[in-house]
Amino acid sequence: MIRIVLLAVVFWASVACAQTVEEAVPPPAAETPTPLEVGAESPRLAVFDIYGERFDSAEQLGKRFIIYNFFTTYCQPCIREFAGFRELARRFGDRLVVVLINTGQDERGVLKLFQRDHHMDAAVMVRDRFGLIRKEFGIGDLVPVTFLVDPEGKIVCVQLGAFPDGNPLDVLKALMETGDE
Repeated sequence: MIRIVLLAVVFWASVACAQTVEEAVPPPAAETPTPLEVGAESPRLAVFDIYGERFDSAEQLGKRFIIYNFFTTYCQPCIREFAGFRELARRFGDRLVVVLINTGQDERGVLKLFQRDHHMDAAVMVRDRFGLIRKEFGIGDLVPVTFLVDPEGKIVCVQLGAFPDGNPLDVLKALMETGDE
């Protein structure tokens, strides 16, 4: 009797699962990201960094360039670019702010150690765990991605993927100097 009941339960469960699979709605197709383009106005970014300090891009208007770099801690091309960002911050710190936006699920403590270990103390580091900043910039899950925003709030450079030779220094320096003329 127990075997018959078990067989009936197994049969009923398999029929129910088969119906569920057949009736399931396929997931929507992933949207193709459409990154903001050169000439577009940069979204305003008002966030707290990993130390709880407030950063508001509106406070930089008319004063400084902003580099927004989207990265993950496990992305080697992302990490190779940090030396160039570090050098840009050293050379142009009075005219430039570097904002590193972590798109992974890393906790604040991990990011603090990561920032220290990669000598990126001059940069503002923020978390984008839920993808809200990525959505504003239209980049989806792509990393590394870098935007250079001029002091008027216009995007003057978009780099999807790593910079040539993994070094953003020459490209961004030239763009910043062009903006001075």
